[in-house]
Parts: sequence; C-alpha cells; structure tokens
Amino acid sequence: MPHVTIMWPIDRPPQWVDRSQELATLRAGVEALRRSEGTAVWVEGEPGIGKSSLVVEALAGVSELGWDIGWGIADQLAKRLPLSAMQDCLQVRLSSRDLRRAHAAGLLRSQRLGLFADGDVSVAGVEVLLALADELCGRPYGHGHRRPAVGR
Repeated sequence: MPHVTIMWPIDRPPQWVDRSQELATLRAGVEALRRSEGTAVWVEGEPGIGKSSLVVEALAGVSELGWDIGWGIADQLAKRLPLSAMQDCLQVRLSSRDLRRAHAAGLLRSQRLGLFADGDVSVAGVEVLLALADELCGRPYGHGHRRPAVGR
C-alpha cells in the first residue's frame, strides 16, 4: 500500500493566495521526481507567509506514488543543533524502527553533534547524512564509495 511519510500533517490552506509562480516551480520539481530525475528545491521566507502551505499544495496528490517525504525546519534555534534540519527531514532518531535511520543517529551521536557542539558541522556528520539519503533513495552511497563507519 503506497504511503507518504511526513514529520507532521499540515492541512492545505482554506484560501489560496496567488503564488502561481512559486507553485509552478515546486510542481516542476515534483514532476522531475516522477520522471526519476533528481531535484532539490529550497523554500525560504519570513515566518508565517505560507511556506509550509505552499509546499503542501505542491505535494497534493503524491500520496498515491508511495513516496517518503522528509520535512525539516531551520530556524534560529536550529543554529545551535548542527544538521538538525537534515536530521528532521530524514527522520534520524535513535528510537527509529528503521535500522538505517537509527544507525545514522548512533553515528551522529558518537560524533557529539548536538546541543553542546561548537557550531562547526563535522564533515563526517555530513557524510553520514548523505550516505543515509543515498541509501533511502536506493542508490549505493556516493556511487561506489563505502558507507562511513563509526569513529571516522
């Protein structure tokens, strides 16, 4: 049965403010994914202007595709938690039932990426998250590179 995994449900807006250009850009990204072409879209703006609603609107109708959709938020608080938006997006938690995600969480924890980090993002931490993203997308890490190991 197809499913869409998100961090938390966000309802489609009851009234839509015309954002046709932005919506077209996001929908083009969705269409690229339907064609199995990689894509990334960065959405940013002031709090409360409807970024989440815009993304939800662009993703309307993809649940039948069986995609896993990651959702992360970067704000002022996240600056103290290196890679937290990516960890949220990829649902990286020690308690995850997905062993790949739990393993990545363990690797990141062993590198002390968290509240008491000095703000510098570890290259190894980025590598762990890239390896997980590749694995979740069904690709071998780095197209032939080995998966990062603990203590690297």
